[in-house]
Amino acid sequence: MRYLAALAILGIFVSQAIAISPAGHSTSGVIVSINGSLFTVKTRTGMARIDISAATANHRVGQPLAVGLPITALGDQIGGGALLATSISRAKSQNQFWPADR
Repeated sequence: MRYLAALAILGIFVSQAIAISPAGHSTSGVIVSINGSLFTVKTRTGMARIDISAATANHRVGQPLAVGLPITALGDQIGGGALLATSISRAKSQNQFWPADR
């Protein structure tokens, strides 16, 4: 609880604190294709599919997304190994600075 109070003092809302919690999954990579709300991302180790519909509906997309943009998506695994993203933010352009996928 002290952690959440400290975040509130710093101006970070509780909903944002939950989005960065260690629960769930994260994937970082460069967008290589967009088909509606389904994105294909080139990660450090291969390709990943990300469904951004939940993040978009909840206004949790940091900026307009486009092919070539490096991103980090947080969310939950769904059928077929895809990630249902609840939050998407821009990632550093060099993959050595990306957070670990989990």
